[in-house]
Amino acid sequence: MDAAENPQVFLSHTWVDEAAVDVVEQALTARGIPVIRDKRIHPGVPGALDSAALVVAFYSRRYPVQSVCQWELTRALLAGADRVLIVNPEPDNRHIVPALPAFSWRDDGPRLADAVAERLDGIDGSLGDPDTDSRGRPCRFVGRYRELLDLRHALRVHGKVLVTGAAGMGKTALAEQYAYLFADAYPGGRAWTSFAGVAPEAARAHWAAEVCRVGRAWFGLGLSGLDLDQAVATLAERITTPALWVLDDAPAHLRQGLDLRTAHIVFTGEPDSSITQVSVPGLTILEAEELFLTDRAEPDPCEQQAIADLVARSQGHPLAVVPALRALRAGRGIGVPGAFDMVKGLADVVRARGHAAQVVLAFAALLAPVPFTGEIIVSGVADLLGLRAPALVARALDELDEHGLLHRTDDGAHGQTWRLPTLVATAVRRHLDPGLSDALADHAAVVILRAGTVVRDDAHVLAIAGNPAVPQDRRLALRRRVGSARRARGDLPAAHAVFTAAGDWSPDDQLTAARLALTTGVLDDVLRRALPLIDHGDTHTACHARFLAATAYDARGDYPAANRLFHAHDHTPPWHPWAPHNQDSNPQRTIDHDPAHDQARLDHARALRRRGRYHAARDLITPLWTSSSPTSPLWPQVAVERARLDLAAGRLDTARRLADRVVAVLTDTGLHRHHLTREATAVLIEADLTVPWTDRRPNPHLHRAIITAEQATADSTAHHGPDHPLTSKTLVLQAIALNLDRHHTEAAHLLAAANARIAAKFAQNHPLALRAQHWTAQATAAQGDHRTAADLLEDLLPRQETVLGPDHPDTGLTRFTWGVSLIAIGERRGSRLTAAAERVLRHRHGPFPAERHGFR
Repeated sequence: MDAAENPQVFLSHTWVDEAAVDVVEQALTARGIPVIRDKRIHPGVPGALDSAALVVAFYSRRYPVQSVCQWELTRALLAGADRVLIVNPEPDNRHIVPALPAFSWRDDGPRLADAVAERLDGIDGSLGDPDTDSRGRPCRFVGRYRELLDLRHALRVHGKVLVTGAAGMGKTALAEQYAYLFADAYPGGRAWTSFAGVAPEAARAHWAAEVCRVGRAWFGLGLSGLDLDQAVATLAERITTPALWVLDDAPAHLRQGLDLRTAHIVFTGEPDSSITQVSVPGLTILEAEELFLTDRAEPDPCEQQAIADLVARSQGHPLAVVPALRALRAGRGIGVPGAFDMVKGLADVVRARGHAAQVVLAFAALLAPVPFTGEIIVSGVADLLGLRAPALVARALDELDEHGLLHRTDDGAHGQTWRLPTLVATAVRRHLDPGLSDALADHAAVVILRAGTVVRDDAHVLAIAGNPAVPQDRRLALRRRVGSARRARGDLPAAHAVFTAAGDWSPDDQLTAARLALTTGVLDDVLRRALPLIDHGDTHTACHARFLAATAYDARGDYPAANRLFHAHDHTPPWHPWAPHNQDSNPQRTIDHDPAHDQARLDHARALRRRGRYHAARDLITPLWTSSSPTSPLWPQVAVERARLDLAAGRLDTARRLADRVVAVLTDTGLHRHHLTREATAVLIEADLTVPWTDRRPNPHLHRAIITAEQATADSTAHHGPDHPLTSKTLVLQAIALNLDRHHTEAAHLLAAANARIAAKFAQNHPLALRAQHWTAQATAAQGDHRTAADLLEDLLPRQETVLGPDHPDTGLTRFTWGVSLIAIGERRGSRLTAAAERVLRHRHGPFPAERHGFR
């Protein structure tokens, strides 16, 4: 077989060392060792590097400066250090990174051939399977190989590293090059998230959207229903092979505590002593010379001195060095001596560009500081450049790249993209015609709002929407466009963040924002937006606002406030505009008109169930249940609510089966941390604790309930923390199970801990606080202190009547328990209380009997 088709040795070298490498090749070939050279790679010989068994790197002082050499050496090092033989033609080895043993080259071909043959005898196979690397050859990147290897080492030791450096020094470019060079080290995937241009108040929502995006792309996970911490933890659990995530310009607060297990995290940004850092220095003289050279091995002495002066004056800043080197190459020198004014110097370079290039720069400066495609530029400047816009833009991008004003990038999804350095954008905004920028901004808004226009990155749309040159109505329309797109993707926190910007939002916008805030748990924002709309002249809008605000109050546990706003409408005076006879104010009519119809129906059903109105709740939930399937996003919520109603109806086996199914579905899809998984587990526990009021037999499921509750408390503590409301809820259930199994002292201790946590998180009359107090009284009575139990229940009953209503099963159970405690201390009124309570608990709820805890 021809050596080029099946090479054993790959010769890696710079183009300036070709003459010396010819001697190396001749020596290896004379020894019968097949060789392939970089200059012979062409589309007909794919995978040449991966098919080699050994890489011989001719490591001259210019070798680590060239990006192609970095790529070849890194690929070999990832396959193993034994796959690389370093040949050093220099008098010392200070330029060699990493510090590997090197063969000193003194034109001794036969001795080198012996060393290569000996190394080949000790290895089997090739570096990798041909054609596995579809990235193509790297883009031009000069130097920084020592920093790249420092970054690799720091990541392997610490897992996450912060890349720091002055503005425009190349932090992002270094992270891009690292992700490119070390791609093979991350079979689990590579992700890139940019926070450039993201407002501080929107950073958390942006990060949540990115976590959801990567979860969908890598594992098909639907993480939008989890809070951010749980979404990150769920994603981390699924990353079981090495992966890389670059968080460009990430805010400091997001760096703290972020752990993705087997995934390495690269941050770029301002220095932070709490995290391992790799600093990006200025370009060295050697790196600047490499940028200067085109077809010569070395600059002449005068050029060398000029380049050295340039690097010293500019501290090696790439944005100063690149245009100055181009001027030097053209014979114009590098400018007057003295310190650089970076922005002014860049402005001079910008003004020297052609008309099309200046137009492209002006438009790019309007966009977010993240990569953009050529297509969006063409769309934005077409009116100014006319029919030849695509060709003119293509030439302008090349010109700007050549002068270092734009950086080529490749995000792996959209192919060729471009990034405008922040300092260049600043120079453009200061020194180009502001009228041109304003006209382009207004035109961009019109283009984006056209039907069918697609902009791949929301950040660019929001950047245009934030431009004061765009009329207010278009700015709001752009934000609505982004909000709708994010909501359709399930990125609800990010969709909600769109509406946090100041603006003359319409009532419909405010309702949309309030719905998003409700879905994402930002209850204060629900009330802030909905309450002012209640006095709005539009009855339909006002009633929607009432319902949203009432649902937010319910989520807070403030049932009385929710009742006053919405759920107690039957008790309003007949003259009141919200009375039942007013058709527009009927709650069910309001919900039927709600754009988020199914979610609103579910929220209303949940509110009715909380108030003990089980029949009405079941009527609302039944259509949702019959029309949903486990693949529907709403199904877990509907299923849990249905299971709770089955539990209230005494259909315990049905409730268990349905709750078990919810847990299985969510766990199978990687969502065991989801709050609905915890809610369904709570239903399982309560089903095992519950005995229908008419059933006087002992409960056979108590032991299982204790085990399940103990595990649920441990899981919730591990996943959410000891002070999370879900943990407090499962702790109360665990205490109930222990109390029913006659472990009264242990139950009392758990309830004391639960009461302290609940008091720290909730108001005194929160339903969970009321339930915990009821069971504290039960445990107290079970230990023989009926007087204290009676006092606790006497304090509790009126509060339950206010919050839950006098006819709620929990209120009736407290009334009955209080009567039992009064009987125990010899008070006759206790008999009347128990008899009245039992009649209600037996008969008032019909086929929905109240649960009987602890009475045998």
